[in-house]
Amino acid sequence: LRFIATKCFHYKPEFVFQNAVLKMMTKFPAGASFDVMHQMNQNIDRGEFAPLSYGRSKNLKIYGTVIPPPYPIGKIATPTAIYYGCCNDFLSSAQDNEILKNKLSNVIKFYKVPYVKFNHGDFLWGKDAYRLLYRDTIELIEDYTPYESKKAMKLLP
Repeated sequence: LRFIATKCFHYKPEFVFQNAVLKMMTKFPAGASFDVMHQMNQNIDRGEFAPLSYGRSKNLKIYGTVIPPPYPIGKIATPTAIYYGCCNDFLSSAQDNEILKNKLSNVIKFYKVPYVKFNHGDFLWGKDAYRLLYRDTIELIEDYTPYESKKAMKLLP
């Protein structure tokens, strides 16, 4: 658990809600199957975002190819915002985010969180997440929420 907290999330007690992290660590990796972890590892090794590889023969049956084809993320038409940490994120580098941005067809925001130590864990547990991230995210969602939806949610008179 110490490895996960310190290496994967660069755990910094002074910057995170410690109770939340401790609770999460008692459940980790609940909710994630072996296959999910295996697929993540395969994607890292392969350098592409693709379905789980089951081996040549089963891949042929499932995907029609011996290697699973990459997900066609360029076809995603939904307006997409990418928020990322600068240089302290073991799980997602600035270069990874740049590659993702270039593959997606409708990136409406590409936002580097303005804190050099911000990382994956801080998206959930960072004490400064509201100031550094959530406020901007909420404003973006509001900008893309149609008037009728805002009215239905009683956000407008």
